Amino acid sequence: MILTSGALYLLEAKENKLKHKHRFSLKEVQGLHVSPNTDNLLLIQIPVENAKRDKGDLIVSLPNVIEAVTKIITVSDSPEVLKVAESESIGHTMKNGKQGTIMLDTGSAVTTINKTKEGKLLVVAGH
Repeated sequence: MILTSGALYLLEAKENKLKHKHRFSLKEVQGLHVSPNTDNLLLIQIPVENAKRDKGDLIVSLPNVIEAVTKIITVSDSPEVLKVAESESIGHTMKNGKQGTIMLDTGSAVTTINKTKEGKLLVVAGH
């Protein structure tokens, strides 16, 4: 992930090269949702109308999620976008405006991220 004064870029490491995957204008970011657990989860919420043409909200696992959120808030000067989940789930928007759910749990030795039979994303924070 690369942060500039106006945008957030998502890159993917592929065959010893970095490939540009997505770009979000910082003005488009409506929410930075984090889990209260130690799972390194960050949900970057974009407007629903953009999710219909783009890939939807960005769900990432970062080793330094606190530092990333701090930098994004500092650069965008928008502390109000930070939201810490107060329940065991976070709602998100997928491609074409479809709604999804991220279930939050604790208890495994390492953090795991899996899809449930119902199609929900299950994030279990490690110790």
